[in-house]
Amino acid sequence: MNEQIITQNRVYFKDRYSNLTPEFIVKCMWISTALALILTIPGLMTFIGIYYSTGSIIFGAIAGFSLHFASLAFATRISMALESLFD
Repeated sequence: MNEQIITQNRVYFKDRYSNLTPEFIVKCMWISTALALILTIPGLMTFIGIYYSTGSIIFGAIAGFSLHFASLAFATRISMALESLFD
């Protein structure tokens, strides 16, 4: 039997994780891995490239973090695109 906990217009199911299929879990793992790579590799490569070409760790860090946070702004759209790709 499904026990429900009702709090302020939200319904939480006690055993909501028991109904997950292995296909869904694998799909979530692939999407999470791809999203992590898409969000981190460009910033790291920018940081490393600027650091090795100019020798300034400050400029490399600023450029890398800027690119990383700019890519975080589009994380939802990237995640939706990856989700449709893995369907």
